[in-house]
Amino acid sequence: MTELPKTIDELEDAVEDIRVLHEDVIFTLREFLYKLQNEQRFPNISKSESDPLLKYLNVDVLLSARKTDDLRSKLNLELTELAYEHKKNDKYYSLIRCIRLLYVDEIEWDRVAQDTLLFSFFFHLKHILTDIEIEFVKYFSDAFFKANES
Repeated sequence: MTELPKTIDELEDAVEDIRVLHEDVIFTLREFLYKLQNEQRFPNISKSESDPLLKYLNVDVLLSARKTDDLRSKLNLELTELAYEHKKNDKYYSLIRCIRLLYVDEIEWDRVAQDTLLFSFFFHLKHILTDIEIEFVKYFSDAFFKANES
């Protein structure tokens, strides 16, 4: 790849072209969301709202859930219920939806989804941070394509 993607559409195409693994997408999404959370980039979401969600961004919890369907299903259900409880709070709801995507089973996703996981995550994140596209594309381009240049 000579030029890094500049838009979400270019990023999606490039990720598909080099066949980035589902697990790599999931863990990079987690890292990005965790980074935003640590930088306190969700100004419309209170600390009392965001703190309970941190357990779902914990790498050990995610690793365990990726290995065990029962745990993944349990966490996915918790997040679904939490999202339903807060569906009137658009920004918080979108953050929960982003986190919930980390716990989606790849086979189920391929069966029912119309968009890529990357785009769906971006779609929900954009509801929280409307100007995130350039940073999002750069972060994922650096993660997926600069590593492949070596």
